[in-house]
Formats: sequence, structure tokens, C-alpha cells
Amino acid sequence: MQTKKILLSYLIAGLCFFTIKFLDKIVQFRKNVSRKIVHCSIGFIYCITWTMFKTASKLDIFLISMIPGIFALYCYFFGSGGSQKFDVIGFVNLTMLNNISEMKQGTLFYAVVHVLITWVGFKKIHAIVAISALCFGDGFACLMGERFGKKVFGKLPWSSHKTWVGLFSFFIFSMLSYFVLVLVYTSYDDVLWLAFLRNPFVPIIMIVSAITETITLKNYDNIMIPFVATILSFLLL
Repeated sequence: MQTKKILLSYLIAGLCFFTIKFLDKIVQFRKNVSRKIVHCSIGFIYCITWTMFKTASKLDIFLISMIPGIFALYCYFFGSGGSQKFDVIGFVNLTMLNNISEMKQGTLFYAVVHVLITWVGFKKIHAIVAISALCFGDGFACLMGERFGKKVFGKLPWSSHKTWVGLFSFFIFSMLSYFVLVLVYTSYDDVLWLAFLRNPFVPIIMIVSAITETITLKNYDNIMIPFVATILSFLLL
């Protein structure tokens, strides 16, 4: 068991989250912006920490997956009525309406999905695709859609709550995340990197995931997006 690297992964995850929360208090982001910064960055950085492990046993992978696993338990506890006075991290601020019961929905799903992705695709291309779609894709779709969606192109004909800007942003930023993660995972090997980038199926997976986000019921996009991306990546990649 690679105890030191696993502990370092926990430390990095904790430092990243508290850094984001600290900056949030200084800059005073709008609530939804703050939520989406956490949504985009935590999973992305979590995926990068996997590169510390050249190999990993099943026990290592299980312990690594408990980083989002602890987060999931935390969400379930407070979502089930746990006293907010123990919410020292301020997770209630990650909900849309400051309603602690929401922690058992979208936020909990987000954490559980990361646990499952770790088990199924640790250090595999399937996990990179799924996390890119969930974190950067879904996160920036919301941010850009709310900021520019009504002014540019307008709403989607099949969804009155989604915009063309959000759809395009999902594809662009999920692909950007994929490019960066592949670059990190291939250790800046140009040949390997280009081989991954030239795969014609990744853009297709991101497009389908983006469309999935526009038709999924509220609070369930954190499940459906990575589910679709993972299934397609196993079928096509």
C-alpha cells in the first residue's frame, strides 16, 4: 500500500477545497459562480492526483476513492438532518437554495459518481472522459449559459431552461479539460498525446454528453452525464 502518496492525495484535495472557499470569501463570488468553481475544479484536480501512482493495488484504489467517499458521507449526514453547526466547511453553500436537504441530491450524486469512476476507470481514458464531461463540461455550461445564453443565440428548441451557449460551452470546455488531462497523463509525450487527441470518438462522446445535459431532469445531471460518457467511452475508445 502506498500510504504516503494516498495521504498526500487527501492533503491536496483538502487544501484545494479550503483554498477555493478562502478565495470565495475574499472575492465574494456570486453563489452560483462559487458552486460551479468547486464543481469544475475539485474533480479535475482529484483526477490529476492519480498521476502520482505509477501502479495501484485494489486497496490503494479503494482508499483513494474514499476522498470523494468521505465527501459523500458528509453530504448524506447533513442532507439527512445533521445539525448545520457541525458544517464547518460550509457545504450548505454548495446547494442552489441554501437548503441543507439538497445535499442528498446533486451534491451527493457528484461525490458518489467520483467514487464509482475511481473504481471503474482509475487512470484510464474512460475516467478522463467522464470527469472532463462532468466537471468542466457541465460546470461551464451552467456558468456561460447563465451569463450569455439569453443574449446570444437564445434557448434550445427542445429545452426552455437550456441555451445554445451552454451547449457549445459544454463541448468546448469538456474537450479542453480532456486535452489537459491527457497531456498530464502522457507525461508530455507528444506522440502519445497526439494519438489520444486524434481519436475521432472523443468529440462525439462530448457532444452526446452535452445533449444529455440539456434533457436530464434537474439534480440528476451529475449522474446522467458521467454515466453516458463512461458507457460511450467503453464502447468507442
